[in-house]
Amino acid sequence: MLPLAVAAAVAERQHLIIAPWQLRLAGASEWAVATRIRAQGWRRCDRGTIWLPGPDEPVRRLAASLLAYARPVEAESRFRRLSARHDAVSALVGAALQAGQVACGPSAAWLHGLAGPPPVDWLRVPGHSGHLRRADVCLRYGSVPLAHVRWLRGLPVCDVERTLMDMAWALRKQRRRHVELARMIGTADALRLTTLDTLEARMDAAGAFHGATLLARVVTDLRGGLSHSRTEGRARGIVGEVLSLHGLALHPRPYTVSLAGRPAGEADLAVVELRYDIEIDGPHHLLPAQQRADQRRDRLMQRAGWQVDRYPVGQVDDAPHAFAREVDGTVRALLARRQSGLF
Repeated sequence: MLPLAVAAAVAERQHLIIAPWQLRLAGASEWAVATRIRAQGWRRCDRGTIWLPGPDEPVRRLAASLLAYARPVEAESRFRRLSARHDAVSALVGAALQAGQVACGPSAAWLHGLAGPPPVDWLRVPGHSGHLRRADVCLRYGSVPLAHVRWLRGLPVCDVERTLMDMAWALRKQRRRHVELARMIGTADALRLTTLDTLEARMDAAGAFHGATLLARVVTDLRGGLSHSRTEGRARGIVGEVLSLHGLALHPRPYTVSLAGRPAGEADLAVVELRYDIEIDGPHHLLPAQQRADQRRDRLMQRAGWQVDRYPVGQVDDAPHAFAREVDGTVRALLARRQSGLF
């Protein structure tokens, strides 16, 4: 292949981005590259990469960041070593994307389908890299074993367990970090990317890491091992105030509902007069197995004539006024149905 044909093939596998040292190793001359920049829309990026014409998407920006931290000083030796086993295109791509840098944290969570694209790129690089920091890149140091690297959209990415461990640190300043981390683990479980047992095993093998305490609490909560009674108690107080405005009261304790002589379910916050069940769901309700059990239980409750509304603990804690308004609206609707004879 001609030098520029090799370069184009490399860029195609790197989201239409190429590093100057890759062009040099491909045999492309400075004059040829300058001609493409001037006449064919190639452009130099502030990450030290060259972009071929194409859409400016988050995955391209992440690819550019990974190329920028490809340790170009050692790139030629990696290329020569890979050339003994692969063609020139594969050797050049490997020399760039197998230099030890991987997408981690929020960037990896996005590529795994657990979150949206972050405003800055998150990378984990070898501890001895000593790379210049960039404003639009967040660096974490420490090599990732090859067994814990996945290739997503052609880019090296931390596996989902390492990603969740990094997210426990990345979310440390967010108010709802516990709820958000639980949501991500629940999503990963639903996508069959990991299980709680696998995640716990990796946490144990990793030993101490930033965010370990938070992640351990979330995993325990997802197993249903922690009580959300404090939030449920707060919800009970809010609902009690709403009901008092309508001359109603909550049942003093969870209320067992029967269907055809058998228990259909136990209502957390039961308005018996209206057959209204308010459920306050802890993080373990995000797990697919628990969601299936909840759906079966709610169908039985509905057959018994009860309305079931579920509220996550995060909504009660973070938006109590909105929670109160929603409950009030439902109570008003149920009272109107009873007065009209439809109840």
